[in-house]
Amino acid sequence: MSALRDELVETVREAGRVMTARQLALELRARHGAGGDSAERTEATALAVVRAALAAEKLLNGNAKNHEPRLAALRRRGRVLIAMESLEGSDDPTSEEMADYAIELGEKADVLAAADPLADRPAILRDLRGVSLPKGMAPLPESRIVPLAAAASETAASSPRLELYPRTLELSRALALSQAAAGVRREVGISLEGLLSRVRSRFPDMRLGTPTYVEVEEALKHAGFPLTYDTETDRFRPPAPPAVSGTSWLTGTRVSLTTSSATSVSRSAATASVLAERARTRAGRERREPWVLLTAKLDTATRQGGFLALNVDVRHLRGAADLIAAAFPVTRVDLAGLFLAEFRGLAREHGTAWDQVLGADTRFTRTGELPGGLRSYVSRVWSRVQARLDAVAQKESDTVLFGHTAGLLAHYYEAGGHDLLVGLQRSARQPGGLPGGLWLLTPTRNPQGVPVLDGRTVEITGGDAERVVLTESYLRKLEKELERAEEPAPSRSGDAGATRLG
Repeated sequence: MSALRDELVETVREAGRVMTARQLALELRARHGAGGDSAERTEATALAVVRAALAAEKLLNGNAKNHEPRLAALRRRGRVLIAMESLEGSDDPTSEEMADYAIELGEKADVLAAADPLADRPAILRDLRGVSLPKGMAPLPESRIVPLAAAASETAASSPRLELYPRTLELSRALALSQAAAGVRREVGISLEGLLSRVRSRFPDMRLGTPTYVEVEEALKHAGFPLTYDTETDRFRPPAPPAVSGTSWLTGTRVSLTTSSATSVSRSAATASVLAERARTRAGRERREPWVLLTAKLDTATRQGGFLALNVDVRHLRGAADLIAAAFPVTRVDLAGLFLAEFRGLAREHGTAWDQVLGADTRFTRTGELPGGLRSYVSRVWSRVQARLDAVAQKESDTVLFGHTAGLLAHYYEAGGHDLLVGLQRSARQPGGLPGGLWLLTPTRNPQGVPVLDGRTVEITGGDAERVVLTESYLRKLEKELERAEEPAPSRSGDAGATRLG
């Protein structure tokens, strides 16, 4: 028992001098193994061992001459906290001060976990570090303060990413936040247990229970994932990409030719400054209007960089790209036009007739099987597209690329489209990365759901931090504000420059 008591003391000291009894029991289980018992039985056994060791520490040291108990067990708000005692002659905080500090963290964690949308990691750390430390206590590292706050709370839990979320998190919300259904391929699908395992890995302490496939399918729908359950194979699958049977996507792609090249720098930042200034100077209730909040968020995104998906209802898609490009200092990229220009150039270099390319793509559209020759071409085209985008991004370190007509990323998802998008996202999210930012227009029939491109989920991190919804009312208001800014606003009544390629 003496060795066990020493181990518990050292564990609490390494954790920052305070833990909950459950945290200590779980640490003990992790160090010594769970054996063949269930997790619940092993945790109960570990808690019993901790209680026995604490009792021995108090009894033995309390009766030994010139010795004091090194650990104290204190009950606060239904939680048992284990804290290091402040031994005589030391400047360490008392066990009572440590317990009170942990409870304050727990109260803050309850507030953060109840937020909608959930607070991001920087906000969590800022608020938790705002809790006053006991005198003589060293600040806890991130890996300690967040789990302690969750363990000392009534309703919060912490994730491996050091997020705080409610233990009663709804399944639909967990699916949306975890992006558990992102990237599921139609030909492979994903099992019910496989999908729930993804959710558990992100939110391990969520009270998930054992939902049926019907309940999960409904939650997926609310989360914006168009997956349905195939009862014959017992797997969830996304719908087939929407394409006209018997035609090539390369001839069915409509792009705007309002500029002389596929990439064009938008209007000057002056317009965005005018709009942002109006948003900032709105008073009182007007400052909370959706259009003001969204304009401020977009303005901030142009300066801070990162990735942003712009969801827009397919019914209101026409002219949306023109308005965004006119209102904000972004570099507009017509991805379909750029891809097709590079594809045609590559085909000419190799003496391949464009009709042959269209024929191969038509077979791919019909069967879902990408011919080897077409795959080889497409992979090289994406490399050329990447090079073109890199060249544009390198002109200025803070360039924000605004991609639209991006359906071909999904059409050729497995042949480089997905890799290109993920690579651009990764670079945009990194400080000092090129491009400095990436916006992607994502037409959808469910604007409140997760971003998708023709049935393929666009992966986002941070929930709503990387997604906005361009409503019809917002686009109309933006058009009026552009007119007020004395900039000729593009008309949303038609698209005279649109053409059919191929």
